[in-house]
Amino acid sequence: MSIYSLPANRGAFLGHRLALSAVLLALFLGLVRFAWYPGLYFQLAGVGKQILILTAIVLVVGTGLSTLVYKVGKRGLRTDLAIILIVELAAIAYIGHRLFDLRPQHLVFVIDRFQVVETNRVADYPYRFEELADRQLAGPRLVIARFPGDPAERAAMKRAIFFEGASDIDVRPDQWYPYDDANPDVLSAARPLAELRQRGEAHAEAVDRWLSRHSGDVGDYTFVPVAGVRQDATAILTVAEGQFLDMLDLDPWELTSAAE
Repeated sequence: MSIYSLPANRGAFLGHRLALSAVLLALFLGLVRFAWYPGLYFQLAGVGKQILILTAIVLVVGTGLSTLVYKVGKRGLRTDLAIILIVELAAIAYIGHRLFDLRPQHLVFVIDRFQVVETNRVADYPYRFEELADRQLAGPRLVIARFPGDPAERAAMKRAIFFEGASDIDVRPDQWYPYDDANPDVLSAARPLAELRQRGEAHAEAVDRWLSRHSGDVGDYTFVPVAGVRQDATAILTVAEGQFLDMLDLDPWELTSAAE
């Protein structure tokens, strides 16, 4: 809808204005859902509240307020509509900035799990490997976090974390390594995917559905917990290389304890 070719009545304007808001919202949500929070990362991040707020602003406030002030022949109508549209775009930009900062930037393997680390949680330490500093626009980057190899240095770092409130290694880029180097560490913590199937009917069905879409059998894969911000999930890896393949919407913690 162009503000320079206004419809003849409020009903026609409502349809045009609603379509404009819906297009703006769809374009933005497409970027959020498929680039910043692909797959299960949307659920793990728990950003549904921000999306609902933005939807309310765009569809209810933007469209509703524009329709309310709309009156054919009203003086300054185009200015009023332009101001409301600017406010609507500003709301999209503000919430978009927040969601961009909260997006999962790294998926860090630490000790026995993958930890989703948002962009704004990365601690202010120099990157051990500069290539890990490049920001991803679509999905997080896989890395591994390790404590120092020197026993004294490792003990000192753990004391600082546990007793002095220092940042843990899952958010410290000076303790991160490329995931290609992580395979032995990851595989030592991974459990056979068959254990996941034995947890219950729902788990068996989820695993079988996944297997039906991939080659090989259950013995070719393992699983590792994924700790999210609002929800947890289960990562599926290959037995041979520890290659990260996918995530299932299954709580892994009870599974892990049950298998022990």
